[in-house]
Amino acid sequence: MKAPAWLHDVLGEEPDGAEVTALLAFASVTATITLALAQLSVPAWRIVVAWLVLADIAAGCVANFTRSTSDFYATRPRNRWMFIAAHVHLPLFAWLVDGSASSAWSVVIVWAFTIIAASAVNLLAGRDKQVLVAGLLLSVGLVLAAAMPRSAVLRVASVLFLTKVAFSFAVDHYRRPVAHDDSVRALDAREHDEAVSIVARAFAADPLFVTVCGDDPRRRAALASFLIDMTRLMGGSVRARSSSGRLVAVSLVDRPADARGGAARYVLVFARFVPTLVSLGFSAVKRLNDYFVATRALVADDSAYLTLLAVDPGAQGRGFGAAMIDDALALARNERAASLMLDTENEQNVTLYQRFGFVSVRDLSLGAMRVFVMTRTIDERSSQR
Repeated sequence: MKAPAWLHDVLGEEPDGAEVTALLAFASVTATITLALAQLSVPAWRIVVAWLVLADIAAGCVANFTRSTSDFYATRPRNRWMFIAAHVHLPLFAWLVDGSASSAWSVVIVWAFTIIAASAVNLLAGRDKQVLVAGLLLSVGLVLAAAMPRSAVLRVASVLFLTKVAFSFAVDHYRRPVAHDDSVRALDAREHDEAVSIVARAFAADPLFVTVCGDDPRRRAALASFLIDMTRLMGGSVRARSSSGRLVAVSLVDRPADARGGAARYVLVFARFVPTLVSLGFSAVKRLNDYFVATRALVADDSAYLTLLAVDPGAQGRGFGAAMIDDALALARNERAASLMLDTENEQNVTLYQRFGFVSVRDLSLGAMRVFVMTRTIDERSSQR
């Protein structure tokens, strides 16, 4: 069956009728029995609103275990972040049924843990370890939820809320190969591990990756994963190109600084940065930071930035890199950027980028590494060579 657009965030685009019936039945029965057993002494309107809130929480526990809803969020990372951020249901429910100061702090602790856990799980989108981490955090949260709230009705609501937000909706429960045509498009979250592998292979001999990661493929993968996630978290574009059903190229394009979001994005980037620090070590991260500080100091606020372009070594020389550059120029034009900037540590790439109209801004010497910073003005012909 086809769901109306306003229900896509709950049921996905093509929910199964039997599944919808099951989740509605579970939600209504759970909310009714829980509130009936609680025997609340609050105004009737509070009980009605509390029933609706609890039914919504209970329905969500089941909804994302359906293929329709899971697929909807798996291919829309931004929607999932919005979903997590919008969930204030537990504090609202606690206020409706109790409102006492003695239970407020315990509910806030469970709510905060749930949001943090869901954010951590969502950062692992596309990784094989996502379900394991989600299961571990859910288990910890269930113990916390069972111990903290002082009333049975709040314990039930806390357990359901944690299950819904941190495990049901935060996890892609139906990971499967993604079929895409051969045009340049946004990277699917399910392709994250494949994209990391391409970047790690393509940049195995890149001076920056060698400086930061040495010859360790696991460290290269950790750096590639962080760069992809950082671009997404800062509102940039992670782009991909497939050929014959196989991912062959990846690019990262940062938006102009004056078009990025607020401080919340930097909090998420910092949280994602912590495991990278552990993987790479302090000295390597310092070299990486020095590199970003030096190169980004030359970027105007109205310039987009082609942070990375990687073509699978087995697919190079077939025009995929050129397609990704054209796409980056088009993205910059759509963002109304004045220019598109980039940097490369390989001198032979300078000639390649010059063919696309890029000109040198400055050569930087960072230790033994030489960095070429280039720019191209954006105009109506930006997608044409």
